[in-house]
Amino acid sequence: MLGERFAEMRHMEHQLVRIDDTALLFIEDTTFAEGLRRQRDEHERHVQELESLVRSSGQGWPPIPDDFRRHTAEHLRNVAESVDTLDTARQVLAAELDLAERYESSVRGDQLSTEEANLVQAHLDEERRHIDELERFVAGEPIRGQGHGGGAYNDTGDEIGTGPGVGGRGSHR
Repeated sequence: MLGERFAEMRHMEHQLVRIDDTALLFIEDTTFAEGLRRQRDEHERHVQELESLVRSSGQGWPPIPDDFRRHTAEHLRNVAESVDTLDTARQVLAAELDLAERYESSVRGDQLSTEEANLVQAHLDEERRHIDELERFVAGEPIRGQGHGGGAYNDTGDEIGTGPGVGGRGSHR
């Protein structure tokens, strides 16, 4: 069961890399795009860490059930079919919420080693931050603490995005 859960999380993280890459093709708000690139990079790191964890345990990767593959592919399709930056952000948010739910159920349900629990919790914390940033963007609020120019800034002071009214929201097709 645990191997299946890690396989699903790895698959979902990989899909989120693809979702973020697809969304970045259409995002018009450059500061929001920067934040999304950072999230994509974190998803790539999560994939590598999950792979390393399973490899070090000697477990193999169980196959991903077809219904789960279809479910995650639907998120990618929804992003590709979104009509503007705001809709794209909503679709990415839906995928992030789905992944966070899988992480939360792993933290609650399975018996994890300390290393596994720490990794899952760290990933979940980052997913919660992604969700917070996306929810703020969708609501038209700054993503992280606000700077003097009205833009949103991350913890290091880099501008990472504002609500959908900044940078244009026209069709991205």
